[in-house]
Amino acid sequence: MSSVLNWLGETFMAVVVAVGAVFGGGDEGPATYQGYVEGENVRIAAAISGTLDMLGVRRGDMVGPGDVVFILEHERESAALREAAAHLAEARFAYDNLRTGLRDPELEVIDAQRAQAEADLAFSESDLRRVQQLIKSNVAAAQRLDSAQAAVDRNKARVEELRARLEAGRMAARDNEIGAARARVNAAQAAVAQAEWQLSQRSGLSLTEGRVVDTLFRAGEQVMAGQPVIELLPPENLIVRFFVPEPVLSDIAVGA
Repeated sequence: MSSVLNWLGETFMAVVVAVGAVFGGGDEGPATYQGYVEGENVRIAAAISGTLDMLGVRRGDMVGPGDVVFILEHERESAALREAAAHLAEARFAYDNLRTGLRDPELEVIDAQRAQAEADLAFSESDLRRVQQLIKSNVAAAQRLDSAQAAVDRNKARVEELRARLEAGRMAARDNEIGAARARVNAAQAAVAQAEWQLSQRSGLSLTEGRVVDTLFRAGEQVMAGQPVIELLPPENLIVRFFVPEPVLSDIAVGA
């Protein structure tokens, strides 16, 4: 508190010296005039109720616009923000994945499966031809021919499936799927913004430059919503009032 009083006293004396220099009594030296200093304090209050976790200033400190002067307990809000940020990252990943299609390693796996299926198809077609020759020679039964034909059909279907998967993997998703993923990203961004706002309500910010005149709570105390925690005195809110003899009034002009 003494630093605040010293600051006020220095300000008042500076004004007194300036006034005396302007309206002084000639050879007798600067005149002095009685007066006082008053100020209009700015109170920084808690937006919501909570336990005071950190008091970042002391009486006499100077603070500027945007400085955090106190913080309420905020673990729940911080956890909510982390959760919202994780959901946003997940939504963005899904959105980007739909826009770009499968990654190269995923495409390589499908391509390898396709190559294997084509090899299986070639083998089954060769086996079918051998069975057909055996049928003509009355060596193999008709049942084996049916089995060989089924293997060929099955392998053809597998090759076509993998070719389709490979082609689809190289393309982005359909527009409606991408639009839905984008909507989920927007919703996740809004949730992050909401969580950030909730967390910001746990902090007290100075909106102006000023000197801390008083701190009204200590760390660990419960603060109710709307209760002032810090009192600041901005320089522009400082008023010096002094009294001069009536004969001097005619020499005083606004802006002198």
